[in-house]
This record gives sequence, C-alpha cells and structure tokens, in this order.
Amino acid sequence: MKNLILTAGLLSCSLPLWAGEAIDSRMEADGISKLTLVVPRGEVTLTGGSHSEIRVQGELDDLAKEWVFEREGNTLVAEVKMPRNWRGDNEGSKLTVTLPGSIEVEASGVSTHFSASDLSRGLELESVSGDLELARISGEVEADSVSGNITASALEGEIELETVSGDVKAQQIQGEASVESVSGEVHLSRSGDRLAVENVSGDIKLQLDQVGALEVTSVSGDIQVEVASLAANARLSFETVNGDTKLSLPQDASARFKLDTGPGGEISNRISDHQPERGEYVPTESLSFSQGSSDARVEMKTVNGSLTLAPMAGGHLK
Repeated sequence: MKNLILTAGLLSCSLPLWAGEAIDSRMEADGISKLTLVVPRGEVTLTGGSHSEIRVQGELDDLAKEWVFEREGNTLVAEVKMPRNWRGDNEGSKLTVTLPGSIEVEASGVSTHFSASDLSRGLELESVSGDLELARISGEVEADSVSGNITASALEGEIELETVSGDVKAQQIQGEASVESVSGEVHLSRSGDRLAVENVSGDIKLQLDQVGALEVTSVSGDIQVEVASLAANARLSFETVNGDTKLSLPQDASARFKLDTGPGGEISNRISDHQPERGEYVPTESLSFSQGSSDARVEMKTVNGSLTLAPMAGGHLK
C-alpha cells in the first residue's frame, strides 16, 4: 500500500486511508479563496504561483487514520486526521502543496515544520514545536510557534511573528510589523518603516533602513539597533530593565533625544558633545538634547542597564 496514489481530481473527498500512504489530491481553484490545512506533525512545503488548481502531494503520517480533502463554500479544507492521544517517534506526514498565490492560507500543526512562499493574500501559520519559514509573502501575515524558530524574508503588509523560546530571524520586512519572543533571540535586517519588537530575556539585534516608528522593549536581554536613516517625524522608543541598549545612528542624525536611567543605569553619548546629568540625591542619569531641525524623537529608558548612543560605523551588525 505504500506506493498507492489516491487522486481527488475535481471532486472533494474524505476517505479513510492506510497509514503512510502516498496521496496526490487535486481540486480546481475556481471559486476557492482560502485553504485551511491541518497537519499534526511532519513537514509541509507551501508554494504559491500561477497555478489553476490546488494540489497536495506526499506521504501521510504512519499513524494517520484519515485524509480529508473537501470544499466547504469558498474554502478548501485539507486535514490529516490522527487517532486520539497519538504518540510515536516517526517523522510524520511529508506534504508538498502548490496553489494559486492569490489564495489565503491558514495552516496549523503541533510538531510540524512549515515552509511557505510566494503568497499574496495573506498567511496564518501556527505550530507548537515546529520551525516556520516564510518568503515573499504579502498581506496579513501571522506566524506563531512556541519552541520552534521563525525565519522570514521579503514580507510586506501587516506582519506578526511570535515565539516563546524559539529565535526569530527576518530580513526585508516592509509595512507594519510586530515581533515578539520570550527567551529566544530576535535578529532583523534590512527592514524598517513601522516596527515593534518585544522580548523578555533574549537579545535583540536590528539593522534597519529608514524608520518611521520603532518601539523596542526588553526585561533582561540586550538591545543592539542600527538605523541608517530617520524619517522627518520618526518616533523611536527603547525600554529595558536590566539589559543594555545600544543605538547606532548616522553622526549627523537630526532628532530630539531623551535618555533616562534608574539608580543602577548609566548613559554614554558618542554622537554629540552633550553629557548626562546625575541625580542630586539618587544616582540616576538623564540626557536631553537636540541636533538638526527635524521633528524626529528618540526616547531611551532603563532601570539598571546602560544606554549608549553611537555613530553608525557602516556594514552589518555583528
């Protein structure tokens, strides 16, 4: 039965299958605007393009009890059904999905690795321990994993990337983006525009182009940010408790700066001659100054960490 190929053709199907069977299910995409895909474990590759049909090929999980491939209104539902309380160490389903790039995709799994690319109508990916890879996707994009890593490139639109203990690495993100992690590291490069980054104990490294709005918060992780250019009315905000924050800007960056620390913090300014003032009764530090004529504002706050303003040295963050 391992080599049996089941084809859905133009009709929907919901068939009991032998575990581990090969599948090749197809449906014409006319009238379908969304794909809902559920694969509890394994590896899934989703590729959009100029296709006229939605096609799922590959091999099912050795414990799969049913393969569902059926249309519900304008939505195609594709699901690998597993027995209750399934366990085992096998690699799970291995599926390749091709579809028109204009179809919205919602995919979820437990220990499933997803790779998605070339979609223009948005994407929602969710996995517990699986890694998520995204490339060349526009629209509303949400990627959520608990312990898996998230890797993304060339995203545009409203972007949300969230993980708990996994790392987030992304480049070329345009639009309005939110990135969150608890203990994983966050590395973003060649991104900009409007961005919010939040972490608890992991480090944050950002290399950004022109920035309009940037909000970065951390508890104990370090923050290292390089900004190539500030929009005329840019708003940059950094806040941490114990971590150190370093912001690198062009030497002649035009903005108003305001930096404040708690009793255990310190300020270092290397982009101008302005120096911080010490509190009269409490060993806090503060620094406020302006250079240039733009309305851009930079605010940095910490309790016990250090705040550093540095001239951008060029090249990439290390």
